[in-house]
Amino acid sequence: MAGLGTDHRGQTATSVNSFQQTLLTNYLRIAVEKSNLVARQLFEDHTRFYDGKSTTFTFPKGGSMSATAYVEGTPVTYQDPADSEVTISLDKQYESSLLYSEFRKRTVSGALIESDLQQIAYAINKQIDSHILANYSSLTLTTEAATTDTGDNLYTHVVDAVGKLDIADIPEGNRVLLIHPVLKTRFLNTNKFVSIDYIKNEYPVKTGLIGELFGIPVYVSTNVPATTVSGTTTYHNILADRSAFGYVMSIQPKIYGPVKVGQYIGDSLSAIAQYGTGVINAGRGLTLTCTAT
Repeated sequence: MAGLGTDHRGQTATSVNSFQQTLLTNYLRIAVEKSNLVARQLFEDHTRFYDGKSTTFTFPKGGSMSATAYVEGTPVTYQDPADSEVTISLDKQYESSLLYSEFRKRTVSGALIESDLQQIAYAINKQIDSHILANYSSLTLTTEAATTDTGDNLYTHVVDAVGKLDIADIPEGNRVLLIHPVLKTRFLNTNKFVSIDYIKNEYPVKTGLIGELFGIPVYVSTNVPATTVSGTTTYHNILADRSAFGYVMSIQPKIYGPVKVGQYIGDSLSAIAQYGTGVINAGRGLTLTCTAT
């Protein structure tokens, strides 16, 4: 890698294959965090337990406990919560990089760099979100298939889906519903959703939160997984406890370049992230599927 301050103007995008190892200012790195998308907000971040050394992360997952009758002066009853291990492989490493053209170098400004940074950070975080949500197929509660239903039929599907979490004893206060814009449109065209408790949030663009259904926060994202078979697209909307999925960041998203050295502007802007995702509690969620019309 050439030293900072060297004139790289003769290089092309294919020849620049290493990153400038100079961090941007804290102000611009904050912009990266602001671009975090929905899944990283909703599901559990286990990075704090990671030792930072291995390529896999294994931790115990406790089972359920019960209360037993107690008689004063007698020994307590010890229980084994049937711990099981959960392993997340830190096998995903992605980057998104911009090579500055001669024109951009001549016109670069703080505002332009921040705009570029937000676009690159969005690309990285969208990839992380997609990998978290790709674990939907491992959820074990029975799928609720809404197909193209609207109105009362769609309402019934949602009620039945919530009922499946109730039967599975999933805590109410920790549930989330993540839907594709296709299903959001059908919700908005269903009177029972709009008139009862579909409460619009003040910041839908920033957080993805658009309201509540039966006390469950509803988030919308184009990252909801989709599959297409024989020309029919199915969206796998997710109703789950926040502990259903988890992720570990072995390298938090980092931003490198461009940096001004004298009159020279560094030639690239890059974001890099290494991480792993997995299913933590498969029995704590289901998919509410719908198909495109």
